Amino acid sequence: MTPPPGRLLAIDYGSKRIGFALSDEMGWAGEPLEVWAKKSKPADLDHIARLVAEHEVKRVLIGVPNRLDGTAGDAAQRALAFAETVRARIAPVPVDTRDEALTTFEAYDRMRARGIPEKKHKALVDAYAALVLLDEELSVLRDPST
Repeated sequence: MTPPPGRLLAIDYGSKRIGFALSDEMGWAGEPLEVWAKKSKPADLDHIARLVAEHEVKRVLIGVPNRLDGTAGDAAQRALAFAETVRARIAPVPVDTRDEALTTFEAYDRMRARGIPEKKHKALVDAYAALVLLDEELSVLRDPST
């Protein structure tokens, strides 16, 4: 399956920060975009709406940190509630969710592989976790059997 044209914005929603990663216009590859220090729900939603408009995003993907057994704990419930508020704020742009278990571990591996100094890891980890989420989604769109 070929990914639909248009940018996909992946979001790693945390308690203090929100990480963003953005695909290219053809939906083949992504890069970390930024890490946003959470301010207030209205400010955070306004920022997301600005990113969606500025980058002409066609779809948003929000990670849900389910437990390793697949069940939803408190953090997952907060992410799902956040997804609902984003969905209402940026409609009609579709907002989907995906399990993001272990994306943070993969994010650290990717930063080490890219030679990013460890002192910068904490500032970038949320954007790289969003990138892991984005890459997984793009992979599924290219080959649904993965």
